[in-house]
Amino acid sequence: MLEEGWDDVPTLKIMNSEDMDSINMTQQQKAALELRSYLHDCALLQYGDKLEASGKFLPEILNLSIADLSSQFGMKRGHIAHFMDRNSACADPLPAGRLQPTISVQREWRPQHLEIIAF
Repeated sequence: MLEEGWDDVPTLKIMNSEDMDSINMTQQQKAALELRSYLHDCALLQYGDKLEASGKFLPEILNLSIADLSSQFGMKRGHIAHFMDRNSACADPLPAGRLQPTISVQREWRPQHLEIIAF
Protein backbone atom coordinates (compact mmCIF):
# COMPACT_ATOMS: atom_id res chain seq x y z
CA MET A 1 0.00 0.00 0.00
CA LEU A 2 2.83 2.37 0.83
CA GLU A 3 4.36 1.88 -2.62
CA GLU A 4 1.07 2.98 -4.19
CA GLY A 5 0.89 6.15 -2.05
CA TRP A 6 -1.71 4.96 0.49
CA ASP A 7 0.38 6.10 3.42
CA ASP A 8 -1.86 8.11 5.75
CA VAL A 9 -5.41 8.09 7.11
CA PRO A 10 -6.80 11.02 5.07
CA THR A 11 -5.51 9.41 1.85
CA LEU A 12 -6.88 6.00 2.81
CA LYS A 13 -10.28 7.55 3.53
CA ILE A 14 -10.68 8.65 -0.10
CA MET A 15 -9.89 5.18 -1.43
CA ASN A 16 -12.72 3.83 -3.59
CA SER A 17 -13.63 0.22 -4.36
CA GLU A 18 -11.60 0.25 -7.59
CA ASP A 19 -8.52 1.33 -5.63
CA MET A 20 -9.19 -1.40 -3.05
CA ASP A 21 -9.55 -4.03 -5.75
CA SER A 22 -6.36 -2.89 -7.51
CA ILE A 23 -4.32 -3.69 -4.40
CA ASN A 24 -6.27 -6.91 -3.74
CA MET A 25 -7.79 -5.88 -0.41
CA THR A 26 -9.81 -8.62 1.25
CA GLN A 27 -13.35 -8.04 2.50
CA GLN A 28 -11.97 -8.02 6.05
CA GLN A 29 -9.45 -5.30 5.14
CA LYS A 30 -12.17 -3.24 3.46
CA ALA A 31 -14.36 -3.55 6.55
CA ALA A 32 -11.44 -2.53 8.78
CA LEU A 33 -10.80 0.52 6.61
CA GLU A 34 -14.48 1.53 6.80
CA LEU A 35 -14.45 1.12 10.59
CA ARG A 36 -11.22 3.05 11.09
CA SER A 37 -12.34 5.84 8.76
CA TYR A 38 -15.49 6.24 10.82
CA LEU A 39 -13.51 6.22 14.06
CA HIS A 40 -11.10 8.78 12.62
CA ASP A 41 -14.01 11.08 11.74
CA CYS A 42 -15.32 10.70 15.30
CA ALA A 43 -11.85 11.21 16.82
CA LEU A 44 -12.20 7.81 18.53
CA LEU A 45 -9.33 5.86 16.98
CA GLN A 46 -8.29 4.61 20.42
CA TYR A 47 -11.04 1.96 20.09
CA GLY A 48 -9.91 0.77 16.65
CA ASP A 49 -7.96 -2.32 17.69
CA LYS A 50 -10.67 -3.66 20.00
CA LEU A 51 -13.50 -2.99 17.57
CA GLU A 52 -11.61 -4.47 14.63
CA ALA A 53 -10.61 -7.56 16.64
CA SER A 54 -14.30 -8.27 17.29
CA GLY A 55 -14.72 -9.25 13.64
CA LYS A 56 -17.94 -7.22 13.45
CA PHE A 57 -18.69 -4.82 10.60
CA LEU A 58 -19.42 -1.16 11.30
CA PRO A 59 -23.21 -1.44 10.84
CA GLU A 60 -23.28 -4.30 13.38
CA ILE A 61 -21.26 -2.29 15.88
CA LEU A 62 -23.47 0.77 15.45
CA ASN A 63 -26.48 -1.39 16.36
CA LEU A 64 -24.97 -2.63 19.63
CA SER A 65 -26.41 -1.38 22.89
CA ILE A 66 -24.68 1.18 25.08
CA ALA A 67 -24.06 -1.56 27.65
CA ASP A 68 -22.44 -3.81 25.02
CA LEU A 69 -20.16 -1.04 23.72
CA SER A 70 -19.09 -0.28 27.26
CA SER A 71 -18.57 -3.85 28.46
CA GLN A 72 -17.16 -5.41 25.28
CA PHE A 73 -14.95 -2.56 24.11
CA GLY A 74 -14.39 -0.41 27.20
CA MET A 75 -15.96 2.65 25.60
CA LYS A 76 -16.64 5.61 27.86
CA ARG A 77 -20.22 6.87 28.03
CA GLY A 78 -19.46 10.20 26.32
CA HIS A 79 -17.55 8.43 23.56
CA ILE A 80 -20.46 6.05 23.02
CA ALA A 81 -22.83 9.00 22.64
CA HIS A 82 -20.56 10.58 20.04
CA PHE A 83 -19.95 7.24 18.27
CA MET A 84 -23.66 6.50 17.96
CA ASP A 85 -24.84 10.04 17.15
CA ARG A 86 -26.17 9.78 13.58
CA ASN A 87 -26.23 13.59 13.34
CA SER A 88 -22.56 14.10 14.21
CA ALA A 89 -19.83 14.94 11.75
CA CYS A 90 -18.58 11.34 11.88
CA ALA A 91 -21.93 9.91 10.78
CA ASP A 92 -22.87 12.26 7.96
CA PRO A 93 -20.28 14.92 7.18
CA LEU A 94 -21.31 17.86 5.01
CA PRO A 95 -19.07 18.59 2.03
CA ALA A 96 -16.57 21.32 2.81
CA GLY A 97 -18.00 24.79 2.44
CA ARG A 98 -21.60 23.62 2.07
CA LEU A 99 -24.30 24.32 4.62
CA GLN A 100 -27.87 23.13 4.62
CA PRO A 101 -30.65 25.73 5.04
CA THR A 102 -30.84 26.72 8.68
CA ILE A 103 -33.02 28.36 11.27
CA SER A 104 -30.07 29.10 13.52
CA VAL A 105 -26.34 28.57 13.26
CA GLN A 106 -24.11 27.46 16.10
CA ARG A 107 -20.34 27.16 16.13
CA GLU A 108 -19.16 23.86 17.52
CA TRP A 109 -15.58 22.81 18.24
CA ARG A 110 -14.32 19.57 16.73
CA PRO A 111 -10.84 18.32 17.59
CA GLN A 112 -9.64 18.70 14.00
CA HIS A 113 -11.25 22.00 13.02
CA LEU A 114 -13.90 24.59 13.71
CA GLU A 115 -17.04 23.90 11.75
CA ILE A 116 -20.46 25.48 11.51
CA ILE A 117 -23.27 23.09 12.40
CA ALA A 118 -26.76 23.82 11.09
CA PHE A 119 -29.83 23.14 13.21
